[in-house]
Amino acid sequence: MKILYVSRHFNRSGYYILKELVEHNFNIIGVVLKDGPDPMRSKFLRPFAIIKYYGKCLFYRCRPLRFIKSEELLARKKGVPIIRINDIKTDEFFSLLENISPDIIVLGGGWHQLLPPHVYNYPKRGTINTHPSLLPRFRGTTVHRWQILHGVTESGVTIHYVDESFDTGSIIASKSVRIGENDTPQDLFEKTAIASGPLMREVLDRIIQSPEAKIKTTNQKQCEEHYFHRWLWDDGMLTIDWDKTFMEIYRLVLASTQESYEYKGPIFHFGGKRYFLRTADTIPNKKFNRQGNDSIIMLKTDRSGMHIYRATDEHILIIRQVQRYDDHYKRRRAFNPRRWAGKYGLEPGIGLDSLLGEGNNE
Repeated sequence: MKILYVSRHFNRSGYYILKELVEHNFNIIGVVLKDGPDPMRSKFLRPFAIIKYYGKCLFYRCRPLRFIKSEELLARKKGVPIIRINDIKTDEFFSLLENISPDIIVLGGGWHQLLPPHVYNYPKRGTINTHPSLLPRFRGTTVHRWQILHGVTESGVTIHYVDESFDTGSIIASKSVRIGENDTPQDLFEKTAIASGPLMREVLDRIIQSPEAKIKTTNQKQCEEHYFHRWLWDDGMLTIDWDKTFMEIYRLVLASTQESYEYKGPIFHFGGKRYFLRTADTIPNKKFNRQGNDSIIMLKTDRSGMHIYRATDEHILIIRQVQRYDDHYKRRRAFNPRRWAGKYGLEPGIGLDSLLGEGNNE
């Protein structure tokens, strides 16, 4: 069975599925990737690009979370042809499709466009897609972030046939994974990606062995959840609402985790200045009192950060790393907010409501 494989660059699922298929000698006649320059994909420039990235993380004091394993380099190593395109809807791509005549198209790492019917219906075995959630829940894009934000404890990967809409086709197979309380979107993506490889291999084995063009599937149930749009890195979405619980704020911090601190994150004011809350943690509030005071109190500052407390909240929030948010934030390093104790004369037990207000000292 001739497989045309489609993926975005440096996509965890795209890489792990391709690795699984080439290691098990599936007949991949081409890997479709978006065209365009990237030093991370260059045999000669890649080492310097990696050093630059790790140096950037060292400067910002952030975890190096970028996925740098390349589908393109893997395909080259295994001798699989690479097809570089920008638009999968063009007549040029369809002519190529007719020339190579795949039996099936496999979207392992997604694509930035909705495939047109004449493309996904062309292979006699159809077109299948890998989606990083348990469909029909969390249809859409950047769904790892949305799942972390919503506090989901179980996710997974779903393989389904492609139809006229994103993530609505009939389901072939799925596999669940657990989400840890402190998992970032990158942690979740790694879990679903690792699960995707063996699952795709099993699905393709079933398709190869089936006398029918398409194997048995399950239609997706109607789901009240809406389609999740791309995560918006704008101030409106990222501004912290201190009326929310500390756990909700912590999930926003986790869900906003990025590969470096060049990107925006959860925004808050302190002492009349704006900051990004880069990393945080929570611990149980052993003195939780539903009838208590809603004021935010500083318990202490130490090497782990600033511990803040509210009697009516089930958790204590530890603010570990912050970064100044102004026109020059891309050149600013993250730091432990315990330095604020001396600057603002903060003592354990002091109320922070006024300092957390917006102020005018931008």
